[in-house]
Amino acid sequence: MGNPMDSKNPEVISLKDMGGKSPENTSLHRVSTVEEGEITYNVDSLQRHLGNRQIQLIAIGGSIGTALFISVGGALHKGGPIGMLIAYTGYACLLALVSNGCAEMTIYMPVTGGYVRQAGKWVDDAFGFA
Repeated sequence: MGNPMDSKNPEVISLKDMGGKSPENTSLHRVSTVEEGEITYNVDSLQRHLGNRQIQLIAIGGSIGTALFISVGGALHKGGPIGMLIAYTGYACLLALVSNGCAEMTIYMPVTGGYVRQAGKWVDDAFGFA
């Protein structure tokens, strides 16, 4: 297969070959060629099937991350760097306590499912539903 940019290729017509006419005045048909390629197989059996819901969740996550990044600038302006450090430390400690509590409950009495089933088992079924 020759170079498509080669002027000897009959599929390519240059402006010199058209006698200096602009392409708007002439009717050219675009010719596309198909070149042979290399076929590769999916060796690791990776399945690439994203549904509409997964794509929407990825988009929502991206917008939430952007909003948090922008709101951090406002908090930095209002509270200063020390205020943000204190708030981040307090929030991290609270999350560590909740995570440790959930881990202890899961180890003591494992349940099938996520935190919703755990809330239904430990508190009430109505609390797990809400």
